[in-house]
Amino acid sequence: MFNQEFAYFHDNGWEETSELRLVRQVNERTNLSYLNSLEFQDRNNYFSNLQLFTVHRKINEKWSRDFRLGAIYSSQNGGQADRYFSQLNFYQKVHEDWVFFAVSPELYYDRENAWKSAYALNFRFDVYFSE
Repeated sequence: MFNQEFAYFHDNGWEETSELRLVRQVNERTNLSYLNSLEFQDRNNYFSNLQLFTVHRKINEKWSRDFRLGAIYSSQNGGQADRYFSQLNFYQKVHEDWVFFAVSPELYYDRENAWKSAYALNFRFDVYFSE
């Protein structure tokens, strides 16, 4: 699937995002996906690129998990990587198919931190509105 978006924000100016997402179903409960996202912000005058590999596994009707490996690049650094990361997301369906609770431990390596490892633990509610 290919998606392209143009936007203007008063504080940030013009933005453009192009995304290519490829998904392959391995079996009834497991999907593999690849995302390549390229974003340009006029205010910063450089491109940033996200490359993300994901293995999504449905555990049961209420729980699923994602394992993600990714890298973020920018033209500001001559196209070199700014960050590498690995992330494990656990999702619990809270209400029907539109409210979820997520727990996401992440290990990442930033160029600004001399490639030393750092970690994060995020808790969030995701709410999806669509038809």
